[in-house]
Amino acid sequence: MAGFDRYAGSIVIFGLGSYSFFAVDAIDSAFYEQRFHLRNYQSFKSIRTKYLYQYSSIAMMFASTLIILSENNGMQYNLRQYQSSVPYKIEHIVGNQMTLNHQNYLIISADKTQVDNYFTQYVGKYYLYSDHVDAREDISQLSRTQFIDLIGKYDAVVVIDKHYTFRVMGHQYLNKNLKQGIYSSKYLLNNVVSEHEAK
Repeated sequence: MAGFDRYAGSIVIFGLGSYSFFAVDAIDSAFYEQRFHLRNYQSFKSIRTKYLYQYSSIAMMFASTLIILSENNGMQYNLRQYQSSVPYKIEHIVGNQMTLNHQNYLIISADKTQVDNYFTQYVGKYYLYSDHVDAREDISQLSRTQFIDLIGKYDAVVVIDKHYTFRVMGHQYLNKNLKQGIYSSKYLLNNVVSEHEAK
């Protein structure tokens, strides 16, 4: 979570914790015998209320245990999956920028689904702290000129995973061995010969 969501989540957890204290106090005040040191198996109003209290306590204990186990398993699963996620890949390469900039970034990713649903761009804007972040997955149809023009539109290119097509085109058109990382467009287009000059 980030920004408002993080603080809203903290407020909700704090509110639930505070409520639990008042709930415990209210339950304790509802007991038939209010003097704690005098409470025993005879302190209940009736056998029915005694059984109700016992079974409710057992049910709550099981429910609490299951909730804790479920939450722990969920956290472990998310931790295992995080290293293959888009946020991890971007943060691992660019870090977490804290100064707003208006540079143009292009993120190259092989994950078509995350690019098409705009998740890669959203995460990129957060970690790069820029309002001009685009992402591409399908670049196989680009010609040499289109590929070079695409890179020239941006200040930097961020390669977040092993994109075979981009690596091959980078080697063929830019004479660069490109791996995961962030590259300035000036570096990528350095010493690039146009098609007209090549002829």
